[in-house]
Amino acid sequence: FGGIAVVTVLSLLVNVAYFVVLGPATVANSEAIAVSFATATWGTAGAILIALAVTISTFGSMTAGFFSGARAMLAMARNGHLPAIFGCINVRSSVPLTSLLLRCFLALVYAFTGSVDSLVPNMMFVFCIINALIVSSFFVLRVTMKNEPRPFRVPTIFPVLWLVFLVFLSVSSIVWSVEHMQHGIMVALFVSGAIYYTLFAHFKLRLPAAEVVTCFVQKLLLSAPCFSDT
Repeated sequence: FGGIAVVTVLSLLVNVAYFVVLGPATVANSEAIAVSFATATWGTAGAILIALAVTISTFGSMTAGFFSGARAMLAMARNGHLPAIFGCINVRSSVPLTSLLLRCFLALVYAFTGSVDSLVPNMMFVFCIINALIVSSFFVLRVTMKNEPRPFRVPTIFPVLWLVFLVFLSVSSIVWSVEHMQHGIMVALFVSGAIYYTLFAHFKLRLPAAEVVTCFVQKLLLSAPCFSDT
């Protein structure tokens, strides 16, 4: 808890510094608050340094998220929540190649169908929806698995407040947005995922050509099913 407290305090102090140095109007209108703060305090050299640091940090964070997301897809496929082909790894490198290729394809689709100005708020909308569903599962598990051991527990008020905050952000992004079509598409994707899970994970429905396609992709990418957790 000490580390979380330190990070929280530092984040609050940084934001207070932004408001003190730049003022509320500049903070509200700035596209890069850290760069504006560095320009006001350290000059052009400081702005370049901050921009470079943010770029490196963003690249590292996105890279880690990209590869960890592929591993998450691998685990989901092994549990039957995604098509079996995504539960395969390359026999030479042990990399979940099919999952990585799918994520690359989706990244290209996102890049060519919108601008950065639209992708950032849309990703925040997706982030809020996903985390709201995760927090909601906390309450479901409290009822369905109430006798399971819980080595780590938090007061119920904290997830309740977090859920309310996430719902508020999700609704606000829809109300204040001028591009409701993109939000509709994302909601449709969530619904399609729920339909897929109901049919293929819950009811165990199987398509006739699924095994043939899986075998073909395995041969094409030199991949095999992964059964090990290590």
